[in-house]
Amino acid sequence: MATVLTAPAATPDAVETADRIRVLLVDDDVDHAMIVRRTLEKQGGFAVKHVVDGPSCLDTVVKEPYGVVLLDYSLPKMNGLEVLAKIRELGADVPVVMATGQGDERIAVQAMNAGAIDYVIKTTGYFATLPTVLNKVLKQHELAADNARLYAESRRQQARLGQILDSTSDGIVLVDRAGVIVSANRRTGELLSVDPARTTGRPLLELLERAGASTEDSALATLEGLFGPSPTIRDGDLELSDGQRIVHWIGQPTDDGELQGFTITIHDVTREREISRMKSDFVSFAAHQLRTPLSGIKWMLEVAREEPGISPTLDSCIADAAASAERLIGMVGDLLDVSRMESGGLTAELKPTDLVAMTRAIVDEVGPLVAQKGHKLTLSGDEGVVIVHVDEQLCRQAMLNLLSNAIKYTPEGGEVSVAITRGDDTLSWAVRDNGIGIPKADQARLFEKFYRAGNAEAVDTNGKGLGLYMVRLIMTRFGGRLHWTSEEGRGTTFGFVLPLGGA
Repeated sequence: MATVLTAPAATPDAVETADRIRVLLVDDDVDHAMIVRRTLEKQGGFAVKHVVDGPSCLDTVVKEPYGVVLLDYSLPKMNGLEVLAKIRELGADVPVVMATGQGDERIAVQAMNAGAIDYVIKTTGYFATLPTVLNKVLKQHELAADNARLYAESRRQQARLGQILDSTSDGIVLVDRAGVIVSANRRTGELLSVDPARTTGRPLLELLERAGASTEDSALATLEGLFGPSPTIRDGDLELSDGQRIVHWIGQPTDDGELQGFTITIHDVTREREISRMKSDFVSFAAHQLRTPLSGIKWMLEVAREEPGISPTLDSCIADAAASAERLIGMVGDLLDVSRMESGGLTAELKPTDLVAMTRAIVDEVGPLVAQKGHKLTLSGDEGVVIVHVDEQLCRQAMLNLLSNAIKYTPEGGEVSVAITRGDDTLSWAVRDNGIGIPKADQARLFEKFYRAGNAEAVDTNGKGLGLYMVRLIMTRFGGRLHWTSEEGRGTTFGFVLPLGGA
């Protein structure tokens, strides 16, 4: 917008001044330039250098830095517009204000189009208001320069972030609230066999299906649920390209007070899952091979104890050997159960089951162990019939495992409580103790197969590290969700949430 200088003369206090900002004044009217120079130096605190034509202006701009150029249009040799064009060709980053005679609006517009930051018209009040105009121009230029620097820095940071993301071994996908891809890194393209530059604007689920994910895969349904009304951190394994590749995905909401979208991390776990399968196959094979000879050993030991005339010492040794064989048989049975559960060979018959009645029966069953340890065991919560769809034997195994752990890892005279809470469409079952708790360093690996916390091994050296792993497999089969909290030395709570069935 044009700056028409018709305001009354400004006082020095009213003029926004700079600390001796250098002004290059380009004007062939020496008398006029002298007045401008005195005005700017006295009222505005500027340092002014005067040249009379375009070539001198260009030579000076190249050699010395200036805060602003006040350029008159009517110059000898080349006019102000031509000088302005040359300044821009030289790449000089200096704001230019074009001064024109009264009535030269067309020239002023041309100057703005050519890159001038403002223009002034030589009318009444021109000299007095000129310092204010230049200060305003300088602030505008400084703001524009700051914005340019911020933009350039933003682009640099964006490029740096892109390089970092492209150098990771995991695929990283940013999607909006509807699951449409906003950005994807190079590794994502490799894992999904697509050009990452062409993924923007495409639904992530559609892209995964094109990569070979089955629409019947529960992990794909879990990922789709991430974009539902209750977004939470979720994860799962997906088989791509007819099982040739397995990827593990983790989805996390991205928000700054309000949900913006999701960050999906994709990791190739094909090799890890293959190794895990081979381990499971080996364990299953070894367990099958061990079960028959162990049963034979147990039977022979029992026969040996029935022989007449054996000494008390020998009888005691045979009894210890039989107990060890019994523990080995139990371990083999657990290994076979885990193997069948992992491979899908262990059939789970889901049917309506009263979980309250089952819990009462289990509490009665562990009564002797509770009495032996001197614990106080309580059952609280829903007193009515609560129906869930589970496999009765597997669910009983999971609850017995959690309850027996609480009793076993609580010092004598402790407290153990079981609570059953009915929600609108879910049932929560939890057992709490005031026992040894779980060290923080062990908590991340609690549900790994064969893993045991260090303080648990000190209490029970015969544990196998399969109980919690089996509980996790069972609850996954039921469509349930595990939850737990623990503090070393103060106790642990383990529980699960199941969908309610029909009454």
